[in-house]
Amino acid sequence: MKNLLLLFFMVTSFSVFAQEVQVAEAEGARVQTATSNVNKRLFDGTESLEGRTVRKSIHQIYMEQGAQTNGLNSEEWIGATYYDLQTNGSGQNRVHADNEMNIRAVWTHHGQTEDSGFPQRGTGFNETVNSLAFPQDDGLKLETPRTGWPNITTLDDGTDVAVCHLPAAVNELVMLRRASGSTDWVETRIPTIVPSGLLWPQIASVGNKIHMICVSTPTGNDGMMYEGLNPALLYFRSDDGGDTWVISDKIIDGLGAPDASTTDDLNSGIGGDSYQLVADGDNVAIGIFDLSEDIRLVKSNDGGNSWEVKTVSALPFDDFTFSTIPYTPFDIGGIDPLGPGAGSVGDDTLSAAALSFLTSDGSGAVALDANGTAHVVFPQQYIACADTTQAAGAFTFFPLFGNMIYWNECTDTLARMNGVVNALDTNGDDALNFDNFDNLANHNGNMFIGMPSLEILADGRIIMSYAAAMEELIRDDATNTNPLQHYTHVWMTGSSDNGATWSEPLDIINPDLSLFGFLVNTTDAVFPNMHVVSDNQVAITYMFDDEPGLNLVGDDEMDPITSNTITMMTIDVEEILGVTDAPTMLCNLDVSTTAVTPEEFKFEVTPNPAVGLTTVNFELETREEVTIELYNVVGALVSQADLGNTSVGVHTQNIDVNNLSAGIYLVSLRAGDKVATQKLVVTK
Repeated sequence: MKNLLLLFFMVTSFSVFAQEVQVAEAEGARVQTATSNVNKRLFDGTESLEGRTVRKSIHQIYMEQGAQTNGLNSEEWIGATYYDLQTNGSGQNRVHADNEMNIRAVWTHHGQTEDSGFPQRGTGFNETVNSLAFPQDDGLKLETPRTGWPNITTLDDGTDVAVCHLPAAVNELVMLRRASGSTDWVETRIPTIVPSGLLWPQIASVGNKIHMICVSTPTGNDGMMYEGLNPALLYFRSDDGGDTWVISDKIIDGLGAPDASTTDDLNSGIGGDSYQLVADGDNVAIGIFDLSEDIRLVKSNDGGNSWEVKTVSALPFDDFTFSTIPYTPFDIGGIDPLGPGAGSVGDDTLSAAALSFLTSDGSGAVALDANGTAHVVFPQQYIACADTTQAAGAFTFFPLFGNMIYWNECTDTLARMNGVVNALDTNGDDALNFDNFDNLANHNGNMFIGMPSLEILADGRIIMSYAAAMEELIRDDATNTNPLQHYTHVWMTGSSDNGATWSEPLDIINPDLSLFGFLVNTTDAVFPNMHVVSDNQVAITYMFDDEPGLNLVGDDEMDPITSNTITMMTIDVEEILGVTDAPTMLCNLDVSTTAVTPEEFKFEVTPNPAVGLTTVNFELETREEVTIELYNVVGALVSQADLGNTSVGVHTQNIDVNNLSAGIYLVSLRAGDKVATQKLVVTK
């Protein structure tokens, strides 16, 4: 991980654009904290709800009366479910369009039931035929056993393929295939050698080739360690549409267990359901968004035969279990200037804000453009975990300090998308009126921005959807133990310039797009998932009801078991999002910078540690354009010196560190298309 950490800091910085509105009127609202634990059990389908009332939502009543529409930019109610948790983290590939623009969609389905164990849970399915409207949901599931977490894709020969998992003690993966022109789904099991079985699969297809990832069942879900990992991320590939698997149960190089003598098992592995898989041509990409590990991109350029692991955002520690070892701001490179501790001064070295660092909430998305370049988004979450009075694996987080982070392979730069936050100021008072995180419905990580989905059109326009709590829309019920909760809506935005700027985010749960506009203010919409259906359109599916939160997430509110509506929109990104012009040029990885060792340039930084002034020494064998950059350890660019076209020979460049806080920094030397990095310690 350390080599990856250095690579990350060599070429990563934050770019901040637009003034960010403040959250809540009350001073300090943004630094309110909550606690969680990375070792908690994930939902896998063994859950049950005891003592919850069962009721229909007003949306479901309208659906049963035949409410449905079809057409561009129109909401269609395509299905329903009483099992309301569709993911633990990153979204599965749950919507797919074929070459005729017919759309298939799947979701975790269960009809109305008094049995709190949801015994008939399975794959809900609906589709358009001959580009007509979705038919009325038949209320059935595709498979025989009780399953969950479905994904769907369509092969080039017209075969539809869905994969889901069997929960509880079985922990097997079910594959459902329907031949072109057939109405029958053939059900098989995907073989594995993993003793504890597999959970939370995701699939993507290219031609008739199927790529799949999943994880071994973790100990928190009654599984066991596998190859030193808890759990292990595993890759599968079928070259014949799922008849056989030429690669199975593969731990990708770079994702194996660290040195067992230095690693605490509680913090090695990839959390279930915290990843996403995409494929296009020979390019296959996996985004990993585990909040207790580095955020990573795992990519293959040869159809899954070989892989490279890149760090998108690095944690400041290696082999570290949360809340077992105390640390100081110095240990994490200083107080993050963009985090909740920004502005902390003096002796503030023990607060959670001062000790916080960037990660994800466990969700995120990845997409590939026409050049095969990977683009990544994830929710900004800051956490602190130095309090050893908490259980191992526990951490403190900041629910009201949310945003969305964008990254791509070419720039290798984290960009905070402040427009995502600013758009939530729906009453225009320059403040986000979320007074208390207890008023946030618990969907995914209890954050007020999350669950991103990402797609890229053929011409390079990037489209992102996500869920966000609404400051002005609340459910207030004096008879409820937690009477005030904010509704969540689905938002969309897009970029025409490779993520440099984004269109003004649009709340797509609005009277113009919704089937019944008068229900907008009592709609709680979550779990957006997208797929490109034409040169200018994306299909987006999401789930909603009229009660903030989820009944399966056991908060104090005790949400009833309520009918949820599965909805589809086909969005014209020009007309609705205003994303019109394509990028003038797509990123080309063939001209990106190559990381080299400091020895390549006889690159030294001395004195180190430094007080006041330090000197960069380097040597060039050929004339090159040279730039020296200084980053703090959270990736922010501190200073930059452009030395221009520099001659062959030995050179020196001074760096003034008088105005820098004590801490760890990274000095980056760029010469031509090569970059090398050294660590610098600044003392006072």
